[in-house]
Order: sequence, then C-alpha cells, then structure tokens
Amino acid sequence: MHAANEKLTSIQKKIIVEILRLHRHKRPLNISAIRQHNPKLLLDVYRIKPFWGWKQALQSAGLDYSSIKITLPEYVTCLLCNRRFSTLAKHLRYFHQISPQAYAADYKVADLCSPAYSALKTRPKNTALPHWEPNWTPEYLLDRIYELHVRGISVNPVNISKNDNACYRWAHRYFGNWNVVLRAIGVDPQTVRQRPRGRRWTRQAVLHAIKERHAKGYLINSKAIVDYDRGLASAATKLFRSYDNILRTLCLDPRKVRLTPMRLHRYKTKDDVINAICKRRLEGKPIYLTALTHGSARNGELFSKAICLFGTWKAAIEASGFNYDKIRIMPNQAPKMRRSKPPTKTAEETLEMLRRRHESGVPMTALAASKGIHADHSLRHYAIKHFGSWLKALQAAEINYAPHIPSRLRYPTMDSVIQAIKTREKTGRSLTSRGIRLGPHRDSTLYKTGLNIFGSWMAALEAAGSNCGRYAGEDHQEPRKRHLKCYADGMSQNCP
Repeated sequence: MHAANEKLTSIQKKIIVEILRLHRHKRPLNISAIRQHNPKLLLDVYRIKPFWGWKQALQSAGLDYSSIKITLPEYVTCLLCNRRFSTLAKHLRYFHQISPQAYAADYKVADLCSPAYSALKTRPKNTALPHWEPNWTPEYLLDRIYELHVRGISVNPVNISKNDNACYRWAHRYFGNWNVVLRAIGVDPQTVRQRPRGRRWTRQAVLHAIKERHAKGYLINSKAIVDYDRGLASAATKLFRSYDNILRTLCLDPRKVRLTPMRLHRYKTKDDVINAICKRRLEGKPIYLTALTHGSARNGELFSKAICLFGTWKAAIEASGFNYDKIRIMPNQAPKMRRSKPPTKTAEETLEMLRRRHESGVPMTALAASKGIHADHSLRHYAIKHFGSWLKALQAAEINYAPHIPSRLRYPTMDSVIQAIKTREKTGRSLTSRGIRLGPHRDSTLYKTGLNIFGSWMAALEAAGSNCGRYAGEDHQEPRKRHLKCYADGMSQNCP
C-alpha cells in the first residue's frame, strides 16, 4: 500500500478497494480487460488530478503487473454496424466501402484490430523503458509517458520520436498533438521544450531585420536568410508570398541580390513556340503529344507554354503548318490480324480421335476430357456437338464406358452389400429392418441398396447367409415389449 505519509482521497480509497476485490476473484486487471468489463472504474482513475494513472493505482493497492491476471479480448467491435471481428480492415473495405484510414480519422480512439491480435506484433526492445502492457491503449500511453517523466527521461517530442518512436506515433494517433498528452499528465509543455518557441514575426519586424542585415554588409539572398534564421525566412515568405516582394519593398533589385541569376523563359510568344516545334521537326525529333511529355526527347516547358498560348497541342501543331492527324500516333490504325478459325471436325474424325484416346490408355471420363492434364476441350466439344452427349459419343465409338465410371457409392455392387451384412453380423450390430434404419448403429444406405438390388431386406439377409427368422422375430418383439412397458407404467394411451 501507499506510504503512511501519502494521503489518499476517498475516491482513491474506493478505487483501491474495488481493485483488490477484483484481484481476490482472480479477474484480469490489465487495461484492455478493464476497458471491456469495467470501464467506469478506469474512467474514475483517470479523472483524478494530479495524474494518478492505472499503474499508480495498482501500486497503491500493493499489486504489480507480475502478480495480476492478464487477458486480451479477441474481438473488436465495428462502430458502424456493431459487429465483432478480429480485424476490421477487410470488413471496412468490402462491407462499408471505406478505408481503415478514414475510419480511424472519424473514430480516433477506436481500434482497427483486437488487443489479442495487436499483441502478436513484435515491439522494439531498445526502448528507453520496457513495456508492461501487451498492447497500446490511450490509458497505457499516458501511463508510459508519465513513467518516463517521473524517471527523469526527457519527454520533449524530439527525444521521444528518436528513442521511442511507437509511443510518439500512438500519441498523435490518439490525441493528435503532443502538447495535449503532456497537459493530460500534468506537465507544462513549455518546461520540457528542447528550445524556446520562436518569436512572432510581423511585416515591419521582417523588413527591419533584413534591412539591418543589409546595412551591416551581410548577404541577404534567400539562402543566406535561411542559414541565418530559419524562422525569419519562413515568416518572410509567409507574410510577403515571395522573397522578391520583400526586396522590392526595400527598394532593392532582386536580380542583383541573388547569387545565381533567375532562369529566363525560352518561350514567351506564339512565334517562339512555333519556331521550337519547327526546329524539333528539322532535328528529326517527334512532335506528337506524348513525345513532349514522356521519353528522352521530352520538353515540358514547350508543351506547357503551347497549352497556355494555343489552348491545345493540336492547335499549336496546326499553327506550325503540320497536319495533326499525320504526325500523331494512331494505334487503332494498325492493320488487324484476323485469327484463322481451326478446321472443323466431322463425326467420323471425332470417333477416330476417341478410339486413339482409348488405345493410348488415357481416362475416358467426361471429367478427364474437360479438366486435368488429359483435358481435350476440342474433342469434348465436337463429341457433344455431333452425338448429343459424351456417353453417346463413346457408345458410337464402341467403347465400353462402364469401367471408366468412378465409383461414388458406398455399396456399388451385390458383393459389397453381402460383405457389409456379414461384417455387421460379426460385430454384433443389429440387422433388423428397424435397427438398421433407426438404431444407434443405423446404416440407411446399406438398407436402401439392399432393397434396390435384392428387392427386400429379407432377401438380402438370405443372400448373406444370415438367420432371417431370428431378425424377423426381433422386428415384431421390439414394439410389443415397449407397449407392455408403457402399459405397466399407466401410459399405454400415449404409446403408438
């Protein structure tokens, strides 16, 4: 428990009592389990000011993460349809037609995968502080940053992003801003900032700073200002839209201030564009549209200026005296090669192919002719076209189809039925018509096959050499015994 000199409020004492009660009943006490089963308790902990946190609450109750039970929910609930999944990415794309990023933007605290699934992901081991929770939650994030701050580790964003990048990313995922996280744990962002906040620049202050630097004889081109004070350079372009506007405001010539002269535009008028197109034509370079925008001979500046002055590249080409339809690539005008149809096969040729297939030992089933390594779609097509079905084609070719039929029945022949009856008799299973249909060891397939082959079940038993009288008597005795039992219990009116 807490030290004697540490004072606990009444709310904190109630929370500690509830935590100990849950621990006695062997309930899980990790944050993910508490979020699912007892969210009010978790909210009460994080409402306490100054910051307390769930880890501090467990320590106040005399518990440690090594002594508590930890379980992770295996499902996460979609907030759009209240259905549960282990991960939501596939469900969101195919059912709601939205991306996981859009869902996360609308529901910032919602998870995209279950805690059990996210705990499977490996975590970096070279962090400043070992992890004690198996997965990330907003509460665990606050506890972790508070623990870093208590241990004297700098919690400014630069240090955290370098040494614990996952913590920094999850902070922006849950809270959007690092300062919000620091204020939530009771830390002033100004006290942990690595460098003081830059000054607030105004138009007059920017002009005064650049004019003063120019008076001292220093360089005032844009690169020199960036190297001198990045905040001043950023404010200059933000307040004046361009650095040249600042120089003109100070009555300075931007061309004299720059270290390198500005690149002059090669194409200013329509005549410049037309001359450039004609020059490309004389040099043997292509002048169709895609050649200007892609490839080794591209000229994006010429293309952009032609669009700006003429509206379309076609108008620029026609203004240069060329026929646009002749110089552009016309893929649809290429001669089309007509595929020759395979020669049709007659019925006699089809029968000859069937015989050759049969002689070569290839399976002759319709399935083998349509699928697998022995498939022959052309042969199957003409066999059905000329003879109506594959079976009729085999019959016309005088091929015995029966050996090629795969057996899909449990008892395809008479011998298999007789063998099954003998096996049941040896194992002591019932052979009565009622027992084989409704008993605990029933086999209705055997019964129906016996009827189809032998005409009656008694005939099937006789063919198997069984005592038919014995099983016939049992069929009649079973209902009578049950009727006498019901009569003795006074329930004869409810028995059939």
